[in-house]
Amino acid sequence: MRVLVIEDQVDSAEFLTLYLNRMGFEVRIATTCEEAKQVFADYLADVCVMDLGLPDGNGCDLLHELINVRDVPAIAVTGRSTPDDIKLISECGFKTWLIKPVAPEEIVAAIRQVCTIKRLIV
Repeated sequence: MRVLVIEDQVDSAEFLTLYLNRMGFEVRIATTCEEAKQVFADYLADVCVMDLGLPDGNGCDLLHELINVRDVPAIAVTGRSTPDDIKLISECGFKTWLIKPVAPEEIVAAIRQVCTIKRLIV
């Protein structure tokens, strides 16, 4: 399974990548919206795990752009957890969300959940 991790905190992205690799996932990292669009165009990710706050944009706008290229399930990872934030995340098209700090095991569980749902729908 191919995962695109979109996270501007390089240390966090690299740690998550190592963990996901050990769990059998193939991973690519992008640290900005622009980089994510470039990687997404060349990498057929099965799922995206993305931070909402990126240095050159936000995850909601980025998700809309990515989905216009190819429909892919996405998981939001955010430090915001008000009811309005959660409503916005859901309306943006994310399949689920995780509130920071997030254990890598939670991300794996979320990836498996959204990819299982995708396979059941297709």
